[in-house]
Amino acid sequence: MEKNSNPAALTPQGVDQEAFDRVWRRVMPDQAQSPIAIGRAEVDEIAPAETAPQDQCEAAPVPAETPVQPAASPTPPPPSRSKAEEEPPFCLGSQSQGEEQTLASLMDLAKEGVFIAQALVRRGGSCSRSLSCLAADHRRALRQLSAAYFLITGQRYHPPTPSVVINASLPLALRDQFVWEQRWERANQQAAETTSDACLKELYQELAQDGVLHAATIRSLLEQMG
Repeated sequence: MEKNSNPAALTPQGVDQEAFDRVWRRVMPDQAQSPIAIGRAEVDEIAPAETAPQDQCEAAPVPAETPVQPAASPTPPPPSRSKAEEEPPFCLGSQSQGEEQTLASLMDLAKEGVFIAQALVRRGGSCSRSLSCLAADHRRALRQLSAAYFLITGQRYHPPTPSVVINASLPLALRDQFVWEQRWERANQQAAETTSDACLKELYQELAQDGVLHAATIRSLLEQMG
């Protein structure tokens, strides 16, 4: 009968290894350890199951949210301006046509003032110096009105020569001139209130103020005469 040289084939099933070794030592005292390992082959053959590697994939980092900048509010459009604000006020131009009659009337009155004041200077005596200033103011007013008339119309206006008769009494003549200066002041003030021309308004107001100052001068002269 042929012996089986394979130790694993001789291994009895269900035998405890420790008990088998004790028996072997009694039977075979020359061999300290049995060459037969009970269940060792099975243990060696069965490799421990490798632990499945844990999933090393980590969750992808969530990108930080970029803060949303608030939308810039639209720049409000500049406030609309009226046509009168956008356009500069017209001055002594074609828009002022229609002022010719007012200018002509004031020039007539200014020339009359020049003639009366010159007549008073000749009769003024000690008042002549103050009355000469009145005459100079009326000549200046006539030149200013004439220039404005020319700028608007492109033509020259020549007032007619007035017929001037003054009172033989200087105090009474000054009284008449006092009334005349008040009339001159009112005429220019009314013209300033009705015109739409900025330059003419300024001129009329200046001439009206002259009338107030002239009346005050005449009143002072009469006070000095006592």
